[in-house]
Amino acid sequence: MSQIPTILLFIIVFALWAVAHSISASSRFKGAVRARIGARSYDGTYRLLYNLVAAVTLLPVLIVGAMALPHRVLWQVERPFSVLFAGVQVLGVAGLFISLLQTDIMRFAGLGQFVRYLQGRPDVNPDPVLTTSGTYRLVRHPLYFFGLLLLWFAPTMTVSLLLFNIAATIYFWMGSGYE
Repeated sequence: MSQIPTILLFIIVFALWAVAHSISASSRFKGAVRARIGARSYDGTYRLLYNLVAAVTLLPVLIVGAMALPHRVLWQVERPFSVLFAGVQVLGVAGLFISLLQTDIMRFAGLGQFVRYLQGRPDVNPDPVLTTSGTYRLVRHPLYFFGLLLLWFAPTMTVSLLLFNIAATIYFWMGSGYE
C-alpha cells in the first residue's frame, strides 16, 4: 500500500513529460514557434532543441523511476532463455541504429539542420525523403518496434521497469496514432 503514492507520482511525471513532448511535436505548436522566430531560425534549430528538451525533461521521469519506484524482481528469465532475451535486446539496439541511419541520423537529431543553419545555407531543412526500404520495408515504425524489443525483452523484470515499459508502450501506441 505504501508504494501507491510513488507509483502515482511516476505516472504523473511520465504523463506530464508525454503531454509536453506531444504538444511540442504538434503542428500547431511548431507553427506558433515558426511564426515567432522566423522560418529559417525554426528550420535550423527546432529539431535539435526539441530533442534536447525531450532528453532533459525525461530525466525527472527516469529519476523518479529509479529512486521512488520499487525494484522488487517480478521475474527473471534463466539461461539459456536469458541469452535469447539479451540477443533480442541487441537486435533492438541494432535495429534502432540501422533505422536511424536509413533516415539520416543527423537530420533526426537536428544536427544536420543546425550545421546548415550555422553555415548560412539557404535550404537548412530540405524536404525529407520517404524511406520504404530496409527496416521501413518490414515495419511501419521501426523506431517504436525496435524500442519495444529493447524494453520488453529484459531478462530481469522489476516493478519499476515494468511500470516504465507499460508507460512507454502506451506512449508509443498513442504517439503512433498521433503521428
